[in-house]
Amino acid sequence: MPVRTVETPWRMGAADYLGALRGPRLPLSGAPVEPVWDAELGAAMRHHGVAVHEESVLNELLTGLTLGSVGAPHYGQPITHDLG
Repeated sequence: MPVRTVETPWRMGAADYLGALRGPRLPLSGAPVEPVWDAELGAAMRHHGVAVHEESVLNELLTGLTLGSVGAPHYGQPITHDLG
C-alpha cells in the first residue's frame, strides 16, 4: 500500500543554522544536498562547512514544541513524498 508523507520544514532555515554555530563543531560530510525550502541555508552550510545536529539546539526545539510553535519559522510549501 503506497504511503504519502508531508513535511513542512520547521526551524531549519539559514537564520536557525547560523544561530546554532556555537560550541563543538563537526564538519559536514557526504554529498551536498540543496535544501529546496531555503536557498540561503544551502549557501550558509557550504560557506561554514559545519554540521548542526538536533541535539545542539534541543532547548530551542523543546521550547518551540512546548509553546506550540508560536512564532516558529516555517519555510516554503509542505514537501510531499510518496513512499512505496
